[in-house]
Amino acid sequence: MKNSTHEYFSSVSSAVEMLRHLFPVQAMVHVGAGDGHAAVQEWQGWNIPHVVLIEADPEYKESLQETTGQHDGWLAVSALIGEQETETEFYEASNPWESGTIPPEKWQGIWPNLTQTASIPLQQLRLESLLKESPCDLFAQKVNWANIDCMPALPIIKGAGESVGQWDIIKARVILDPSFIDNMDAGLDEISNYLAQYDFRCVAVMDSHHPAVGEALFVRNWKNVLQNDIAELQKEQAAQNVRVQSQLDQLSKALDKQTRRAEERQNHLDRAVQDLAGRDRQLAERDRQLGEAQTQLEAQKKSMAGCEKLINELNEQARQNEKTLAEQTRLAE
Repeated sequence: MKNSTHEYFSSVSSAVEMLRHLFPVQAMVHVGAGDGHAAVQEWQGWNIPHVVLIEADPEYKESLQETTGQHDGWLAVSALIGEQETETEFYEASNPWESGTIPPEKWQGIWPNLTQTASIPLQQLRLESLLKESPCDLFAQKVNWANIDCMPALPIIKGAGESVGQWDIIKARVILDPSFIDNMDAGLDEISNYLAQYDFRCVAVMDSHHPAVGEALFVRNWKNVLQNDIAELQKEQAAQNVRVQSQLDQLSKALDKQTRRAEERQNHLDRAVQDLAGRDRQLAERDRQLGEAQTQLEAQKKSMAGCEKLINELNEQARQNEKTLAEQTRLAE
């Protein structure tokens, strides 16, 4: 049963073939890979540099490792992937392809002969946690394709966290007619609604051996993503502009304050310079007066020296006169 509200291509396979040229696979995550042979058959001709093949059923662990060991850059991981990291029952079914976290009796409306053969508790991991572990962490940021080849797909997608927003393509196994099985996490509409927040659109749907079960192909609408990113950047830029303008206003006020302080200091300096200039003039005037006084003093010294010489001459003349007078007195006697 095909859902015309989602379908844009005639088949999932034709859509995948076209989209792999539009969105070249840089790295892929394939959950529910089984023994890996179907995955190799589907992906080996694509020259994908990195593929993480994940399978929860322990029976496929060795065969999956052998399969991936023939391809460089491909990794095999034995793990149960879901939304919560907790111990979860894994139900083995009479048809191994339908083994998983949904009890086989839930599938009676679709596959009446399907039975449960075993139940084992497994530690469930979130996909984002797995991709952060070595060696997956080496190329986790490059993952842009995801193939969820098991049900329910929604918990696996949710467990990928925000890395879903970096993916281009998601191919998932889904329930097309919920009247046959009551599991909201496996329904096409539920998965489509969840992925809409990441701007994914379902572009192709194809049923499988039963019309209620099929595959859905989701493509991210990068035009909307870019528009949203641009809007967010514009919003962030506007907020940044407000912050920058606020900082500029603060800096302008601080600069004005510093300018006023500088002007006040300059005025103080100018007054100090003027005071110094006045003091220099006073000192110069005092130096001039001292010079004149020194000149007058030198003149007075010269004048006093002349007077002393004259007095000495007069004293000498007086002594001579006294001698002459004494001689004349003696002769007169």
